[in-house]
Amino acid sequence: MEMKSYRPGDETEILELFLKAFGKPLSYQFWQWRFANNPFVTRPMISLMWEEETPAGHYAVSGTEICIDGEVHPFSLSGTTMTAPGYEGKGIFSTLALNLYDRVAKDYGIAGVMGFPNHKSHYALIKKIHWKDVNMLTNFSIPGIKAGVREIPGMRLITRFEQRHADFIYQSIGELGFSVFVNRSAAYLNWRYLDCPVQEYDCFEYIDKKEIKGIIVTKSFDSFQYPGHKEVDMMEMFCEPEECVIKDLLGGAGYFYTSKQVNILQINTWISIMDARHLIMEKLGFTNGAPLTFFCTKSFVPGTDQIYDYRNWYLSLGDSDVF
Repeated sequence: MEMKSYRPGDETEILELFLKAFGKPLSYQFWQWRFANNPFVTRPMISLMWEEETPAGHYAVSGTEICIDGEVHPFSLSGTTMTAPGYEGKGIFSTLALNLYDRVAKDYGIAGVMGFPNHKSHYALIKKIHWKDVNMLTNFSIPGIKAGVREIPGMRLITRFEQRHADFIYQSIGELGFSVFVNRSAAYLNWRYLDCPVQEYDCFEYIDKKEIKGIIVTKSFDSFQYPGHKEVDMMEMFCEPEECVIKDLLGGAGYFYTSKQVNILQINTWISIMDARHLIMEKLGFTNGAPLTFFCTKSFVPGTDQIYDYRNWYLSLGDSDVF
């Protein structure tokens, strides 16, 4: 077998490998969006293991940025790990990952990698390529009926994120006391949510007296647990830790979906227990539960140990490549 970096045209074999490995197709549009059209790197960051002309394994990271104590660092998000049937247990994953980390650190200045592994890949990440567990994230949800539904005059859809949105988000995260977080620039927000080819996200700003009071990003989907019902994932919520503002954001989003005749079973999100809004949302009826999600990181350069302490991290559903 021979290990090679991605070359233009390899995506055909990559998509075929995904189908073999997972038994379902990976959209070419999604692949292009996440890897080829990523706003932070000029070339897909992928390593492949080949058995002659057939890919036996694949590992990729996509570009992002994180802020650490006010300084922006090029970073990466792990995803699309796969091995062809019959090639499991040969050390392909760890070989590809370590090769890719070394290469992207040198070629792109990538400072580290973050990810949300499933149970199948978690062990290998920790034991074979030396990631560190940061925390286990829990689903934080509220029944739709408790979230409240009412029209909020100052709440409106965002058709394109602007610098003023990015500035508000940066300030909001800082005021909550977090020092490590994905840099939600306008370019990132537009790419992540409004340009995504396979998922429709609804992005809202809440304006009061010409000032932004809050920003949320949501998506509705068919409930996996309760067929015939809809749930809403709240990908992002930025606002001060004020009960009235949180209730307005939830109520306005509920009104938006109700007006589209979408009956919401429940609303889900992630929020750190270190976040001052956690207690407020508990009071409103949010509770912790399944699913549980691993959050792990690995630094490539000295001086970034802050990424290993969960108390430093601001995280949302939108930081994951799954949601």
